[in-house]
Amino acid sequence: MFKIIFSAAYIDGPPDKAWSIHHNSVWGVFFELSNDNRAWKIVQFKLRRLLYDEIRDLESMPNYKAARELGICLNVMGLMTGKHSGYGRDHAALKVAVLAWMQRNYPRLRAVNAETADTCLIGSITFDAEQSRLVKTYAKGLRPEPDRQYLPLQSPLVAV
Repeated sequence: MFKIIFSAAYIDGPPDKAWSIHHNSVWGVFFELSNDNRAWKIVQFKLRRLLYDEIRDLESMPNYKAARELGICLNVMGLMTGKHSGYGRDHAALKVAVLAWMQRNYPRLRAVNAETADTCLIGSITFDAEQSRLVKTYAKGLRPEPDRQYLPLQSPLVAV
């Protein structure tokens, strides 16, 4: 499952198509099944832990594999936390940890290795250097302007 998520992170193209594959074909199958089986919950927990451990390794050893895994997590889970973030208790811990990691470490990663930092930005997520934040832009649909989510980043001078 971990390898499939990693492989899916290489799928690029139009943001909506990439998100559909990332979310509907991979993430949703692994994490959004409403199976109350205890063994399945343990597998999901271990998978979330593997993802976070890999992402955390970016602090000491920037690499493309971890950057892609971080990218798919951000693309699927979005940049917003709270009651209306669209994810339940099981996902909340991973989402909060990933977003906190990004806020603390992305500016430093960008300063050390901009290419690896850019690899973290999958789908419709971009880096706004002027505002020091990440921006996720959703499909416009019939609205005059697309919805956006923002994740403010800490200054790269802040000690980690």
